[in-house]
Amino acid sequence: METTDNKAARRGPVASLLRYWSLGMICILTCFAAFLIVIIPAGREEARWLKCQGRLKQIGLALLNYHDAHGSFPPAHLTDQDGKPTHSWRLLILPYLNWKEVHDRYNFSEPWNGPSNVALAKTAAGTAECFRCPSEHGSHPEWTSYVAVVGPGTLWTGGPAPPKDAVSGRTRILVVETQESGIHWMEPRDMPYETAVAGLLQSSPHSGRVHVLLSNGEVATLKEGVSLDKIGTEGAGTAAADQ
Repeated sequence: METTDNKAARRGPVASLLRYWSLGMICILTCFAAFLIVIIPAGREEARWLKCQGRLKQIGLALLNYHDAHGSFPPAHLTDQDGKPTHSWRLLILPYLNWKEVHDRYNFSEPWNGPSNVALAKTAAGTAECFRCPSEHGSHPEWTSYVAVVGPGTLWTGGPAPPKDAVSGRTRILVVETQESGIHWMEPRDMPYETAVAGLLQSSPHSGRVHVLLSNGEVATLKEGVSLDKIGTEGAGTAAADQ
């Protein structure tokens, strides 16, 4: 008959192997968990980055389709008889973003924040999403992430926008993205060129990089060390930034 001592001696190596195996599995699972902690958020942000790029490309396509229909890009804003901005370019391209119904319900006879337009904005949350970066997590979903670059030396100087064949130099920049803009997507307000040059990367929803929409419909990536005015020069959209 096998003694208790013999059984214990025979179980010793097996128990040791089981302990080593368990320890090894714990180490593997711990490393895998750490990998997921690092990779999954990064993967999610990359997905949001690509989705943001896609939304900006849709805006670019809508601007080009508007151009084909009207012979020029839309003005940055419409004005009233006193020259006060009343309606944004974002509203003018809605039919080319599959939001013609919202465009047709918008009341152009009153300001963007008039009573009927405010009521429309409350029922058009899906439309607002077209103009919002997926990486924005603020408490104001009605704020746009995509703003035109406006002012002297840009495409949108305050008057009628020129046809794309006349676009050269800095005017190749159409739209940039920014976070917490404080600009309602219906509001006829955008970003002055000087502001965009001074701190666009610092206001980006994405760390260390920001999307820039050019007048040919391309979406370029502005990164550290690449100036906005370099992207705005003729032919520099591909040379100065990754796409």
